[in-house]
Amino acid sequence: MAMVLAYFKDKLKVNRIGMMTTADTIGQWEDKIVRAVGKLVGIEVVQTASQPASDRDLLPSLRQLAASKPPLEGLMVFGSGPFGNIAVNQTELAGLNVPVAYIGGNVIPELIKDVGPATGKRTYLATGRLAVPDSLPKDDPFYETIQQFIKDYKALHGEMPAMPSGVGYDMAMPIVEALKAVGPDSQKIRDHIRTQQRNLIGRQGTRFSRSPEDGYGTDPRDTVVVTIEAGKFVFKGYLKESFDRLGIKDADVQAQFRELKIVAR
Repeated sequence: MAMVLAYFKDKLKVNRIGMMTTADTIGQWEDKIVRAVGKLVGIEVVQTASQPASDRDLLPSLRQLAASKPPLEGLMVFGSGPFGNIAVNQTELAGLNVPVAYIGGNVIPELIKDVGPATGKRTYLATGRLAVPDSLPKDDPFYETIQQFIKDYKALHGEMPAMPSGVGYDMAMPIVEALKAVGPDSQKIRDHIRTQQRNLIGRQGTRFSRSPEDGYGTDPRDTVVVTIEAGKFVFKGYLKESFDRLGIKDADVQAQFRELKIVAR
C-alpha cells in the first residue's frame, strides 16, 4: 500500500511528504517502509510524527507536520481502526489540505462511512481491484473474474463482498488447488504451491506466483489506486503504469524487497 507513492510522484507531482503513524513497533516499521518506497520513487519523507494508537486527538502531531517549511505536498497516514480514520479527517483542521496516502486495514465500508466527503476525494489507497467493482474498467483483465466472484458471494451470503472477503478466499485457494492436484500429503502441497502455481488468479484482483524465496508471490505493482467518492471506493488508475512512467523496473522493486527482507533474495 505504501507503493501508492509512485502515483503521488507520477500523477500528483508530489516531492515532499510527512508521515503520521502510531507510536509502536508496527508504526516504526511502516515508517521505514514508506521512507524506502519514497526513495525508490523520488519522494522525500521530510518528517514523521507519531502518537499512541489509543489517542483520539491527533491534531498536535498533524499541526507539527503542517508547520513544516517549505510546506508539505502530501501526507502518508498509517493506522487501522479509529486512529487512521481520525488522522485522515483531522488533516483539514490542521491545515494539511494535501493529498493523503493511506496505509491500514480499513479497505472496508466502515472506512468510507467515517471519512468526510471532501477528505475522501484527496485520500488515496493502493488496493486490489475487488474494492472498486463498479468503477473498474470493463476491459480490465480481472473484470469478469471479480464480477463472477461478487455474483457467487451474494448468492451465498446475501450481501456484497468487501476486500477482506477476497483476501480470505485467496488465502484458501492455493491450498484447495494443491489438494486437488497432489492430494493431502503436506510436503507435496508445500512443494506444489512453491513451484507449480504460476499466475494463479486471485479474487481480490491480483495474481499469485509463489516460490521458495517469495512466500507472497505477488507483484505489488499489480494493484489499483482508489479514492473515496459518493460513499464508494472509486478507481483512479493502475499503479504499474505509474512505475513504468517513472522508469522503475521490476529489478528495482525486487532489490528494495530484498533490502527490507520481504523476500529472501
